[in-house]
Amino acid sequence: MPLRSSATAARSAFACWIGSKRPRTVSSLFRHLPRADRIQGSVIIPVTEPCSWRERVRSTVAPVIRLLVVSLAWLPFVGDVCAQEEEPCLLYFELFDGFGGPSDYDDGAFQVQWCEDGATVTSNSFCNAGNAWKLDSSSEDPVLWLNVAGQGCTQVRLTFQFSQFSDTGTILRYDTSFDTALDCNPSLTQVAGALSVTGGQCVTAIHTVNLNGATSVYWQWDHGNPSTNAILIDNVIIELLDCGCAEPAHDCCEAGAPGCADQVVQDCVCLVDPFCCEVEWDAQCVAEVQDFGCGDCGLMGGCDLEFEADFGTFFQSGRVCDIFPDLFEFCEGASGPFVSSSPQCAGVGDYAMTFASGFPYSAATTKCLDFSAAATISLEFAYSKPSTLGPRIEISFDDGPFATIWTAPFSATAMCETTCVDLTPYAGLTNVRLKFSSGGVSPGAAAFDDIELIQGGVCLNCEAPLVDAGPDRAICGLGGAAQLSGSVSGGDGGTCPGGATFAWSGPGVILGGDTLTPTVNQPGTYTLSAACDQCVAEDTVFVAAENGPVVDAGPDMALPCGGGLIQLSGSASGCAVGDTGAYQWTTLDGNIVTGVNTLGARVDAPGTYTFQATCIESGCFRQDTVQVLPGDVPGDTDGSNTVDFDDLNAVLLAWGQTVTPGTGPDLTDDGLVDFDDLNVVLSNWGGACP
Repeated sequence: MPLRSSATAARSAFACWIGSKRPRTVSSLFRHLPRADRIQGSVIIPVTEPCSWRERVRSTVAPVIRLLVVSLAWLPFVGDVCAQEEEPCLLYFELFDGFGGPSDYDDGAFQVQWCEDGATVTSNSFCNAGNAWKLDSSSEDPVLWLNVAGQGCTQVRLTFQFSQFSDTGTILRYDTSFDTALDCNPSLTQVAGALSVTGGQCVTAIHTVNLNGATSVYWQWDHGNPSTNAILIDNVIIELLDCGCAEPAHDCCEAGAPGCADQVVQDCVCLVDPFCCEVEWDAQCVAEVQDFGCGDCGLMGGCDLEFEADFGTFFQSGRVCDIFPDLFEFCEGASGPFVSSSPQCAGVGDYAMTFASGFPYSAATTKCLDFSAAATISLEFAYSKPSTLGPRIEISFDDGPFATIWTAPFSATAMCETTCVDLTPYAGLTNVRLKFSSGGVSPGAAAFDDIELIQGGVCLNCEAPLVDAGPDRAICGLGGAAQLSGSVSGGDGGTCPGGATFAWSGPGVILGGDTLTPTVNQPGTYTLSAACDQCVAEDTVFVAAENGPVVDAGPDMALPCGGGLIQLSGSASGCAVGDTGAYQWTTLDGNIVTGVNTLGARVDAPGTYTFQATCIESGCFRQDTVQVLPGDVPGDTDGSNTVDFDDLNAVLLAWGQTVTPGTGPDLTDDGLVDFDDLNVVLSNWGGACP
């Protein structure tokens, strides 16, 4: 179904990326990287002047960039783009295509510098072919430094690809700082994660850093093994998530970003209409410059800046020109157009514009419209046509002849269809009229409804895919990891259906971020965003941190007198995600008869029994123990299950001695054989197991 973006999103999309298309995801950028004969060295994109790199990139990588379509809600920022900290600005891109090592970058506002530390550029057939950076010694621990001092940045993101056949023990370390110059031996206290063995496959890693007031950030690839095992690093990208993308001030008589170039005019308008400074300086704000007496944008021909018609919720007789004189100034044809609840786009309590029979075609022409204040314009509407002819839309400017700009497909529609017509070619005109006509001679054969002219709008004739980030996951303590399980399907437009571009975002390092099943190592919320052309959908999954379930092996117990079976009583609960299970009983000095993998094992010998339970999702487990005591008769010192002269003799023979508490004739567990023990024997004289 055709969609539209807001004027702000459309404007920001244009300003911050190439033309009307931007790199949708880092992964899609990787898939389309140019070969060495197309780009030499680094592609370094300055942002001191908003998107001043557009022409440079268009000239160097235009064949590639035109393939890249961006998501309007990529990673953990949703809604308005550049100006509101949600859309990334690409600052630096290192391809390692030359053999001279990575390039530094300094535009006066941002700095990117390297300490190569012995790493070398080598040929690479794994990550997009070409060259890559090789680390093959534990002494090679290159450092990358980004300085954003004074630019108000709060978040930055590092994305890179790596490949290794054998374990190198490489860890990505990082830390924030207030350094104003590069330190090649920084003390980095934070670990983003370990880079896994990939079997030669190219894996994408994404790391987002919260600066928390700091002005720079260091990353270091720390080759950990004392070996010559090699790891290849390629396609290093640095993005600014909430800075470096501000739009230049625009004339107050032009629509654009919030606010305008003339501070006095801006303050005057925003005092009455704060929307113009907080969200967007749209066509209405331009009109308010004149309406509020804040300035002079000319008479603008006396034409309307807005047009919206939903044709009401109750029946009104007569032609639409008579019912809605503020919208339509002229109707033609034998009769009509009129409103009705019969067309497919209407219903009970919802009316649409339909047409009368005859020729010339029944039609309604709008009042004059002013397109001078917007750089982009879209016309959205719904239509239906139970027969094969009509409807159509025509346009006229400066009172000239009408020309057809849209005609419905020839075949009849089975339902109400929604679409969008791009009127941007007519932007800048001041006297425009639109004509909506039946395009046929049959009565009621076509209908229009929910017509809206959007100055600053962009037609998005696409449909977002279905996105599922998968079930919630859990990781087990520090150093744990979880594999996400997302899915993307459907959609229409661009490479859809079946080819939606997607990206993951969230805390920590995301290994395999260009797949639907990445591995993550930090708790938090992860977002899967997917897009067909510029229609975007997303879903989130929560990764919890836990240390295992609450485990209780039950109260200490005693065997039956004379021996026999008892059933233990364990319990476990409290996993953050998923079920508790994988129960297991173990003992070193007892005996488990049945139920080793249940909550209630059956045992027949005294001893210490350990109960273990596991959180199935994270693999975290915990243990508890229970004591099983012998089932003795009080006063029975020799285990005969009868209190007799043998027990009395044992007490008398050990009289006054110090023994291990609770053993032999020490029947009171105080470690001394005395009158207390004799009293136990005499009190239970003749006792036996029942």
